[in-house]
Order: sequence, then C-alpha cells, then structure tokens
Amino acid sequence: MKKLFFILSLCLYGYWGQGQLLRSKESKITFFSEALLENITATTTKAKAVVDLEHKELAVKINMTSFEFPNKLMQEHFNENYLESDKYPQATFRGSLTKVLDWAKPFQTTASVTGVLTIHGVSKMEIIEGKIINDPSRNMAIFECSFPVKVKDFNIHVPNLVFTKIAEVVTIKVYIKLEPVTTSTKEGDPKTKKASFISKILS
Repeated sequence: MKKLFFILSLCLYGYWGQGQLLRSKESKITFFSEALLENITATTTKAKAVVDLEHKELAVKINMTSFEFPNKLMQEHFNENYLESDKYPQATFRGSLTKVLDWAKPFQTTASVTGVLTIHGVSKMEIIEGKIINDPSRNMAIFECSFPVKVKDFNIHVPNLVFTKIAEVVTIKVYIKLEPVTTSTKEGDPKTKKASFISKILS
C-alpha cells in the first residue's frame, strides 16, 4: 500500500509540475471604496484566470457587469456612469511571476506579479504583491492579494457632487483558487496551445 501511494504521488507531482496550466475553479474579487459619507463594496465570483507554470505567466478577466452591489441604483451608476460597461465590458490583467517556485512541492509564500492592468479601456503597468498557497496533493493552488487603484489613473470620471461618496483610491482584493488543466499535445505545438489558451481568456 505504501509503495502504491508513493507511485501515485510521483505521478501527481509530475502532472502538476513544469509545463502545466492552471485555471480558476473559484474566485472572489472585491473592491472597497471608503469615502466621507458612504463606504461602497462590490463583489464578483465570476472572474476567470489561467496560469502557465512553465512560463510563469498568468491572465485574469472580469466582466464588469458581474459585480454585485448592496443596491441596484449603485450597480446602475457603476456600470452606466462611471465604468461605462457597455463600452468597456471587461477588466483584465496579464503578467508574470517574478519569483522562481517549485510547483511540484507544497508551499506558502509571498510573491510579486508584474503586468498590465486594463480597466475602462486604459492599460497601466502594475507590480502586485500577494500570497500563493500550493498544494499538489489536493490539485489546488490559491492566489490572494490586495492592492490600491487610483480612479483617475483609468480615466474614470466621478462628478464633483458625488466625490464625497466615492474614494479617489479604491482597494481591490483578489482570491482565486486554481486547478490543473488537461492539455492535449497530439496536434500542433503544445507551446502554441498554451499561448492560445491564455489569449482566449482575454478575448
């Protein structure tokens, strides 16, 4: 029995190791605005993410209309007046891990991700510090981070009359649980498949 468990573990770690793709199984993205008159929180659980372990690349996509607010009026103002979600329906992030990690082993560590954050049609380079928990025995990895976003950096116009309700800087909190993706290598170059898989999530 111990020998069988050892063999299965080796197979699992090899499957989870370099060259593997991960995709989001669960996600929770929250933004919080703390202002003088009113605090505003909105959450979505529909973000999509993919990570290429071999090339240390990752991509995240969020449909702006998926954010849920405490009331419908806030949600309407967010989508129609501020984010113009009909014109800019998605927020995306594409970047790379700056830290070398051994994904075949369990770990919990902090790491930086450098990449391009696009909101409201504006793209900006960001360095985001977060936490990564890797558990190969459970086919699971978790990414968590929190970072500030300046509203004006993304050309989001807030009328002077409501500036007391919406902060100039909002806090974004990210939680993403990932699982392995099975990729076929029977046709074409597997590197091309990975590239198209990451590009697809941003399309």
